[in-house]
Amino acid sequence: MSLSATVQAFLAAEHLNYDLANSYASENDPAHQASPSAMATLILLEDGLGKAQILIPRASLLDLTALNSSHGRTWRACAEHPIPQDKDAPLNQPALPLLPDALLLVDRYLLKLDPIYLESGTPHIYIKLSQKEFARLISHAHVEALCQPLKPLIKISLAEENDTSSVNQAIQSFSARRIKSRLNETLEIPPLPTTVEKVIQLRINPDAHVEQLVEAVSMDPSLAAQIVSWAASPFYAIPGKIRSIEDAIIRVLGFELVVNLAIGLAIGKTLQLPQDHPYNQPPHWQQAIITATAMERLSRLHPSRNRPARGLAYLSGLLNNFGYLVLGHTFPPHFSLLCRHIEANPHVPSAYVDQHLFGITRDQISSLLFQSWSLPEEVVRAVRWQQVPGYQGPYANYANLLCLCHFLINEAQNTNHNCIMTANQINQLYERLGIQANEAHAVVADVLAKKEEFSAFTNLFKQTTHH
Repeated sequence: MSLSATVQAFLAAEHLNYDLANSYASENDPAHQASPSAMATLILLEDGLGKAQILIPRASLLDLTALNSSHGRTWRACAEHPIPQDKDAPLNQPALPLLPDALLLVDRYLLKLDPIYLESGTPHIYIKLSQKEFARLISHAHVEALCQPLKPLIKISLAEENDTSSVNQAIQSFSARRIKSRLNETLEIPPLPTTVEKVIQLRINPDAHVEQLVEAVSMDPSLAAQIVSWAASPFYAIPGKIRSIEDAIIRVLGFELVVNLAIGLAIGKTLQLPQDHPYNQPPHWQQAIITATAMERLSRLHPSRNRPARGLAYLSGLLNNFGYLVLGHTFPPHFSLLCRHIEANPHVPSAYVDQHLFGITRDQISSLLFQSWSLPEEVVRAVRWQQVPGYQGPYANYANLLCLCHFLINEAQNTNHNCIMTANQINQLYERLGIQANEAHAVVADVLAKKEEFSAFTNLFKQTTHH
């Protein structure tokens, strides 16, 4: 285990006695295993008056609204972290007050932890301090209550019948309009176009053939043109021109992929892509395409028994974050607040932030919408339970695969700071899915290596989504 030169120099200058621990250390080596309940993370905020360093437990959510209100400030997360960087080793934000001129605020719960594990800036490596050493480190800090613990904030119930009432309660708290009985009416989201309804029927019809799919897609000239353009993209490098929908299906994409692309493209038309967005999140459709492609590739690694269908795995990935668009559509006056809290809580999965602000998660909303639109139950379940690694209900193989897919993509992109799964939970996912970790990592690395080739795909979704 090693630290960056910047962090080592800081620790030496502070004359701290410390040890190193690893979040993935073996249970047989407890001395070097970082305890998740005793981890700390640091968030950098700024406004026109200056910067602030906020040190909080990792298993908590920073309430940015309450913080700004109590201090009379307008802080938001720093878009660019002004921490010293090693020349050849990019550094994540360590849980250390590296900015001597910035205000340091520390959540009082951290004073109860002994030992305490500080993020080092190197993935999975933590700085282990005794409480005495930690107190020396923060001797100049303001100590106060800054955040909310995650466990009581969101308890995802296995009783799915509560989802509808939760959605209604959340909408009612943000709106004076009457709560209606049907979800899509409640959210005032238009029904799916006739084209996609026909495509969905073809998907569930075992006797459907290419001619019927061509006819359904051709009803929407814009959709037809986009699918032809997709098939002709450099990603497939097909010799000769793609001249028709039938050509795109037979020569390049295949029946199942075109069905799922048509569904995804049509659903993309139903909502406006929010203008505001968190600076630390990738573009919505770019990440959707990456996740969809990785899901389809990972599904091939699954043992043949109970293997997820490749097309449905792809569609689950494509629509995994559709609830983000729904939140932007449903709560427009408050969406900016959501974006600011996501920026200020990069260590927290989105479901916790959604629940804190709206009393409902994007996954609950989108899965209920998908049900009302008669999308495949496999997709509904995958999206609903994608952030619950222990889910073992119906179609758990889809939900578990999507959960693992998120972990792998985030880890490969070095953004796995917002994953609160333990090493044991990750290993259990691999075991339940029957997938080897090294093979899964190789698949995701290959998908991300081709990220630039997905630009044509992403542009198609940008064209279909209202602005």
